[in-house]
Amino acid sequence: MAGRSHPRDDDLAPSLLSARSAARIWMRATPHSWSVDLLPTPVGHSLAGFAIHLAAGVQPGRRSWLAAAGLVALANLPDIDFLPGYLIGQPRSYHWGPTHSLAAAFLVGTCAGFMARAFARRFLPFFLLGGAAYASHLMLDMLLGPGAFSEGLQLFWPVSAERYTAPRGVFLMFPASLDQLGPVRALFSRGALPLMIRELAILGPVCLVAWLLGQSSNFASRAGLRHRTFTERRAADCEDA
Repeated sequence: MAGRSHPRDDDLAPSLLSARSAARIWMRATPHSWSVDLLPTPVGHSLAGFAIHLAAGVQPGRRSWLAAAGLVALANLPDIDFLPGYLIGQPRSYHWGPTHSLAAAFLVGTCAGFMARAFARRFLPFFLLGGAAYASHLMLDMLLGPGAFSEGLQLFWPVSAERYTAPRGVFLMFPASLDQLGPVRALFSRGALPLMIRELAILGPVCLVAWLLGQSSNFASRAGLRHRTFTERRAADCEDA
């Protein structure tokens, strides 16, 4: 509107940006700057899902790798909103919408819990694991920060259509080749390599810490993801008594 000036970036409050602030940043971006940057790679999201698997303390074995594959898949699941965009030739049309919300994470966690119940497993541990893996995707996307010229995530959909992003970026953005090459070919393009190296440098230590935490917890035993030792069974019986 005439007579109104756009706010400077340093005028933005050091908190989660509301839809109004994020939209103003996006509107200031030129078409070129909007097409250059997009989102973290699936490598980063997969590492986040694997970190949750490690934190659960699942011991190596066939059951462990099945659980890891499931959590990695859930950590990438929010980006399924690209599919309808590809069908109309505009991949970003539906991105960062309802699938990137806390309600979606709760729904996925609930489904994981009920699936566990169907196989005689406990509901709560699988609800927590599934919901956490899905929500890790939202956290990483928010850590792109306002410099991504993004609209932000609809975290509280369907209660609110407001969009949020972190005030500072941590991860780099996916190259523009996503639109031209498609997601698979773009992932193996030369431009994606620096992004994946940065994600490995940041999330690699996170996985190590998660593994250390998992070794000192009995979460996996309670969830039925590994067999408990005799000592662990005795300790659990004492707690239940």
